[in-house]
Amino acid sequence: AVMNSTQGKYFGTKFAVNMWKPEVQVPNEFSLAQTWLVSGVGTTRNTIEAGLQANGYQGTGCYNNDCAGFVQRSNKIAVGGTYNTASQYDGDQYELSVLIWKDGENWWLQIGEEIV
Repeated sequence: AVMNSTQGKYFGTKFAVNMWKPEVQVPNEFSLAQTWLVSGVGTTRNTIEAGLQANGYQGTGCYNNDCAGFVQRSNKIAVGGTYNTASQYDGDQYELSVLIWKDGENWWLQIGEEIV
C-alpha cells in the first residue's frame, strides 16, 4: 500500500509491520516493508527510510551508519542488524513499530520504545 501527499509540511511518520523472515531466491530479488519520508525531485531528492528488508539496496546514496551525521544512540538495537525472531504461520506473531520524527534540526528514529 502506498500513501502519497504533496500538501503541507510533514515532520515525521510512524508505522508497524508484522515481522516475517522473507527469503530471496535470486540476486535481483528484493523484499521490503518500510516507511519513508521524501523531499525534492530528481538529483535533489532526499529520503529517510526505516523498516525491514532482505537483500538490501545496491545503489547510490548512504545507508545505515554510513550516512554523514548519523549518530547511533542505542546500544540495544543495531541499525542494519538482524532480528532473531520472526512471525510463524498459525503461530507466534512479532511486530516492528517504527517512529521517525524531526525535533528542531535533528531527525530521530525510534524502534518500539527504544530511541536508536
